[in-house]
Amino acid sequence: MRQHHRITVAALLGCATLAGTVALSKTVQLGADVKKPPPVDANAIASRNAQLTAAQRSAEAALAKKTPPLPPVPKTGRMAVPNLGPLVITRFVAPHASSTASTRTRRARAAAAPAPRPRTTGGSEAAKRRAEAAAEAAKKARERAGEGTDD
Repeated sequence: MRQHHRITVAALLGCATLAGTVALSKTVQLGADVKKPPPVDANAIASRNAQLTAAQRSAEAALAKKTPPLPPVPKTGRMAVPNLGPLVITRFVAPHASSTASTRTRRARAAAAPAPRPRTTGGSEAAKRRAEAAAEAAKKARERAGEGTDD
């Protein structure tokens, strides 16, 4: 910092300090005589006490009063619940392997993965036939995937 910058900053700080001191002395009124408040009339005090006593009696009377009862609750029958519609559950399924993988790699992965077993819950004959058809389709898919893996 150059010499004239230092002098300028010091002068500004000095001026700010002087202005703050002058403002403080005016605010605090240093050295000023304390003024005595004007005397209060005894009649004014008595009338104010009478007003306060009346207000106190009014407040006590209001507290002593019983509050009016609340209106009765209306009697209603069963309330109809609006139909909000079906509950929708969304399931996120992760995407398959990278699309840049070669056909051979995909076939090898498909051949290595075990086939899911069909679930049979002891239901109807139609359900059992569908499960058998799904198992047969899975078996054919495994055989097709294994055809291109011979090198």
